[in-house]
Amino acid sequence: MRALVATCPDWAVICAGRDPSAQVAVVAGNRVIAVSPAARTARARVGMRRREAQSLCPDLEVVPQDMAAEARGWEPAVAAVETFAPGVEVLGPGRLALGARGPSRYFGGDAALAAKVATAVEAVVAGVNRLRTGGAGGWGGCCRVGVADGLFAAGLAAQMAPTSGPLVVPKQGSAAFLAPLPIRVMSGATPGTRGALPATADLAALADLLVRLGIKTLGDFAALPAPSVLGRFGTEGLL
Repeated sequence: MRALVATCPDWAVICAGRDPSAQVAVVAGNRVIAVSPAARTARARVGMRRREAQSLCPDLEVVPQDMAAEARGWEPAVAAVETFAPGVEVLGPGRLALGARGPSRYFGGDAALAAKVATAVEAVVAGVNRLRTGGAGGWGGCCRVGVADGLFAAGLAAQMAPTSGPLVVPKQGSAAFLAPLPIRVMSGATPGTRGALPATADLAALADLLVRLGIKTLGDFAALPAPSVLGRFGTEGLL
């Protein structure tokens, strides 16, 4: 299935009512789950422990995650995209997906559809920012969009998309796009979505095991015989 994924990596920071110039980290369970652009410049990263991020960025403001507010704030973005692309799937606060085949044909191609989705989402982001801060904000380019064959590939394309525009993987090109990527990317797959990896907490452990066995890229793993993978890693590994 030709899929489009749009994501706002800084959505939690935006919903916290902070500008990109503020050094902010949103935390959950003592782990950083989102950082502002200014905090990234100071070397704070998602996945760090709170104290580690604070040691790298002494002026860092730590904000607890408000998942309910993030979900409510994302609903207008989903509604905006649904006005021209029905069947939008919510992957989580700050993330959405849709089947791209029909809408791409209507709007003149994958790149045109991706640009339209990004514009619609960023208009909502600007409204959320004005509501929470009273200012114009500065979140232009915050929506990253990827298009590929399959939801998993489209999600990774969105994560890798530059701020300058969408990343569109050519049709029939998802295998080549995925092959050189490190095997650990599968542990960050969005759970419970069509075409993505299975919803399980064991994907990170599986990725670690594969690395220890010398399987370092998705292409290395895909090249293994399917019966051997099934016998060694079960249905999870086969999927």
